Amino acid sequence: MKETTQTLGEGIELVSVCNPKARTSLLSITLLLPAVPEQFAAYDCAAGLLSAGCRKYPSLAALSQKEDALYGASLSGSFGLAGDVLQISLTGSVIADRFALEGEPLSEELVQLVLDCVLDQNIRDGAFDEEAFRIEQREQLAAIDAEINDKRGYAIRKARQAACAGEPCASPMHGTRAEAEALTASAVCEAYREMLRKAVFRIYYISPTEAPWLAGKLTEAFSALEGREPEFTQAFHAPSPIRETCREINEPMPVTQSKLVMVFKYADLPIETVQLLHALVGGSPSSLLFANVREKMHLCYYCVSHPIYTKNLFFVDSGVSAANAQRTREAILAQIDAVCRGEFSDEMLENARKPIIDYLYSIGDSNFSIMQELHDRYKWNDPATPEERIERLRAVTRDEIIAAAKALRLDTVYLMEEQA
Repeated sequence: MKETTQTLGEGIELVSVCNPKARTSLLSITLLLPAVPEQFAAYDCAAGLLSAGCRKYPSLAALSQKEDALYGASLSGSFGLAGDVLQISLTGSVIADRFALEGEPLSEELVQLVLDCVLDQNIRDGAFDEEAFRIEQREQLAAIDAEINDKRGYAIRKARQAACAGEPCASPMHGTRAEAEALTASAVCEAYREMLRKAVFRIYYISPTEAPWLAGKLTEAFSALEGREPEFTQAFHAPSPIRETCREINEPMPVTQSKLVMVFKYADLPIETVQLLHALVGGSPSSLLFANVREKMHLCYYCVSHPIYTKNLFFVDSGVSAANAQRTREAILAQIDAVCRGEFSDEMLENARKPIIDYLYSIGDSNFSIMQELHDRYKWNDPATPEERIERLRAVTRDEIIAAAKALRLDTVYLMEEQA
């Protein structure tokens, strides 16, 4: 694969990859902005409108017709945090030009479509189209209302909010219901224009053939933006401060299954070491939590770990009966203590290592995995290739895993408890 990076303007960078194995072309435009919770509701609504239409295709139906005309091209948006950085992305994918029945330049049409959706929205007199805005606002309110119905996700969010109080990631990503209800088509339009003015743009293009026309097309499109003042500072890695004491939260709710979430924090550790610790402790069917707490002790319905690397957080969440909540908590701590004492076999460590290495070997099999890898490199300011990361993983020792387990500090315990 051939990789090229080009600066197209202040705060605008294109990374293109020629991947001869690819059967599709992909373009992703990511806006990077400082995470300001007061803006989440308006930004979230504006981000949703990017994949719902544009001036040229002013409705979702019109946009879908265009996607169908491009042999079933797809558009998808995302909105989330990485550390203290807000990431808003629009990604388009289409079959490679060589599959076009009449020689249509599908990749060029895809690029134009994504640019239209990001830069040329359906705006008139300083406001989004009212109908499109109302549809997106209803979707946003439905998403906010649905959060309480996903009890596991709700418990994890509540634990994160407590562990990261005062940090951007503690705030609801869709905004509050009151904030979403107060939005107007003109306010969201202003948020959209602010996004374009302040964002740093990362553009990823992966295709089976080189695209010498691409940089010029993108430069011309972005040159139409006026008053650009990129405010982004690279703070993807924003560790949450470690507290001296653990915070305990019990929340009674009318549920049939209690949810126990334990949040650990740690000082800086290599990502590869935390990846292996996660896989060993609770990230796979062969992990200690699954094998012992769930299968042998029968204390819970599920018990898994999941780290947030950008915040130096290590979650363990489980579904339990109220009667077993305390025993499950003690058993989880006992498994981590066992790792601290080195009570795991070399075979277990290799079983934890293998799926991570297998994933790294698979990068290149899909354009999306290549894009994710490119963005991870940028996010961590780490130019290591997948092959170099595999070597790092293979080099992680038992002693380093033990030291990482000893570095975990229990910060927050959240229990959603069955109401009597």
